[in-house]
Amino acid sequence: MSGFTLRNKIEEAKAIYLKRDRKLDWQWTDEGLPYAIMDYHSCIGSVLDFTDDDWQAAEENGFSRSDVIALCEDSEGE
Repeated sequence: MSGFTLRNKIEEAKAIYLKRDRKLDWQWTDEGLPYAIMDYHSCIGSVLDFTDDDWQAAEENGFSRSDVIALCEDSEGE
């Protein structure tokens, strides 16, 4: 299994926020987590390439499949 997964991307981003802010607050929820998901999406190219574990990691962090799809579709227009 590759080390490049959404789960790992979220954990790396979470560690950066914890180191910088010493807590996970609204900035993590509103900015950090969505950015981690969009960054992962841009690297793999499509939500069609998300694995079952990627979807599970998103859901464990409060993002449903439809949330992720909407977020990634919005990022493509920027």
